[in-house]
Amino acid sequence: MNELVSLIEAAEITGLSRVWLYNLYRRGRIPGAGKVGSVVAVPREWAEAERRRRAESVTIAEAARLAGVPVSSIHAAIHHGTLTQDGARITRESLKNYIAGHKNNNKNSHNFGKNA
Repeated sequence: MNELVSLIEAAEITGLSRVWLYNLYRRGRIPGAGKVGSVVAVPREWAEAERRRRAESVTIAEAARLAGVPVSSIHAAIHHGTLTQDGARITRESLKNYIAGHKNNNKNSHNFGKNA
């Protein structure tokens, strides 16, 4: 049986604020969450999975900053399938590949200009 934890404990596990978690709960975005008496409780398994998901991904704005490109470039890469989304976040692995490819493309374009 899945253990339930309070929003305070879930906040400690996930790194998200208690208020943010409460809003997710109110919108029905936390599977298995509910009230135990007057306390909102969420499955520990969900909180731990959310912590892992957040560790393995970045926001779109953070992806743009790390890649040194505008947010619009990140959205274009998502649209073209170059970057993989996990909800509203970008997986770190796909971002790493995107940055490596972006650097290689820049090297090739610079080399082309020098050899021409």
